[in-house]
Amino acid sequence: MRTNTLRPRSPDAAEVQQRINYTCHKKVAWRDAVINIYRKVMGQNSLPLDKQYWTMPNKIYDSSFLMGGRLLRGCEFDQITRSGLVQPEQCHGVERVQEIYDNNLKVPLVHSYLGDFLDTMDEAAGSKAYNPGVVMYDSVEFPDTREDYFPRIMYFLTVLDIRDVLLVWNFVIKSRFIRDYETSDLADKVHGHDLVELSLLKAQESGCPWDWLPLAISYSGSGKGHQSTMATAFYYRK
Repeated sequence: MRTNTLRPRSPDAAEVQQRINYTCHKKVAWRDAVINIYRKVMGQNSLPLDKQYWTMPNKIYDSSFLMGGRLLRGCEFDQITRSGLVQPEQCHGVERVQEIYDNNLKVPLVHSYLGDFLDTMDEAAGSKAYNPGVVMYDSVEFPDTREDYFPRIMYFLTVLDIRDVLLVWNFVIKSRFIRDYETSDLADKVHGHDLVELSLLKAQESGCPWDWLPLAISYSGSGKGHQSTMATAFYYRK
């Protein structure tokens, strides 16, 4: 019987998500860096009011606040609204964990959804109200775990001809079980994917090409034990 000796079974992504501290100072510092990169590459301090911020924010509801309906201090939506990057009405958060979603619904003004991230955005696009300025794909997996997922997001945005958008991909490059992922090979691997190549070509032909930044952010994970290392890739159209 053949066994896989390269990589032990990874926990389900939803299970990993439950263990991550999304208000950890390292996660907050990382999001500050993302905010600064948006402002630098897009040349504006905040998203235009007709633009949206789409992400997978995890817990945003402050259950300790007796009056209810308050954003959890240090969560993603709290941070980006306090920074002035967006208004609460521009926040769109997708969750796969029912309990997190149920509690997030208690926060007014922001938009909360239950389901797959890309499927949910696809449904929103059908209503013609979908107009992202930031798409934050904060993965808890290695790049090759679901190697076609990010290319599908990029292709989805390209087919819709979404412009003035920053696409952020955060992913694991090291865990306690696995040696460092070769990030030097990542750009070639991603850009060599059929859907990414097609996205780059279609965007170039439209006169509004995708551009990208080198992998410039790396930080230790914010889950229990802090034994993972994350990296982030940035793509944008202006």
